Amino acid sequence: MSASRTKSGSDESTASVAQTTPTQIGYGHPEFYFTQTTSEIQKSIGELKASVDAMKGSLGGVERKVDALVAWKNMIFGGAIVLGVVVSSLVFLINKFGPYVTIKAPSPPSAITQTTQPPK
Repeated sequence: MSASRTKSGSDESTASVAQTTPTQIGYGHPEFYFTQTTSEIQKSIGELKASVDAMKGSLGGVERKVDALVAWKNMIFGGAIVLGVVVSSLVFLINKFGPYVTIKAPSPPSAITQTTQPPK
């Protein structure tokens, strides 16, 4: 008897569910506009991704150029600092030891008197 109850119970449950074909989502259906809008948004997002990728590619060259300019700026700045240290240390040494060093200007050559001797 339990087998017959199970069999008849399962037949009733499937028979009570309505067997209808689902409605198609088409023009005029309320969900059609939502679906259409969603697909248009996905299309726009794809276009935006392509644009962003193109911009990243074009900025790669600019980024390398800017990095090279920054490197040159740093080298020039470092050279200026080194040059300033060298010049300031030379000025300090000249001021410190300048009185101990005397520089004499060369005297003009003395007038050489030539005696003319007659040839023999």
